[in-house]
Amino acid sequence: MDVCAPKDGFVAKLFVHHQQEVKAGAPLLQMDSDLEDRQTERVRIFESIRETRFSRYTGQELDLLRKVAQNAVDLSTEQVNEAKLKFDWEAANMSIGAEHGTDFSLAKSRYVQAQFEQQRAAYQQAQVEFGITRNTQTNALAKELSESHLAFIFQRKDRLNVVAPTDGRVNLLVAEGSVAELKAVAKPRFFNSALESQ
Repeated sequence: MDVCAPKDGFVAKLFVHHQQEVKAGAPLLQMDSDLEDRQTERVRIFESIRETRFSRYTGQELDLLRKVAQNAVDLSTEQVNEAKLKFDWEAANMSIGAEHGTDFSLAKSRYVQAQFEQQRAAYQQAQVEFGITRNTQTNALAKELSESHLAFIFQRKDRLNVVAPTDGRVNLLVAEGSVAELKAVAKPRFFNSALESQ
């Protein structure tokens, strides 16, 4: 039975000798894995960068960011309450005929400005939470993608180990360091190996 290379490349290691008896499943040879090793390294570098970027939005930094946003909302709410009290006071004075028209306009203007600042603080707090949620979801997706990519590379790398499909005698048609071609069953010089059943 013929055994051929799982990909075009070099034979990195031979585990058997020419005409050696082997059992089914015995390792015959290993193809070079330089490409897979480089891809693995790239994914690991990407993972390191991803973890570093994500760490900026976790722990104490995240708590501080949330507290600053919450403090801005709390402060603006207090300012709205104070401005409303002053506005209500001036409105009451105007309704009984007190002559404080300028104070009323100023109180009304401060009240409207305080409401605007409160809405802006609430919007900024919502933006912070949205950013945190989006960053967390994007990070989880990127991590899942990297894990899937690594699993695929390891699976492909595992296929570079050629094993004997049956019991038999090995008729080696390549040497360590020689070129092996994918599915080159018809060209004996490119065979990884061939098994002759007993």
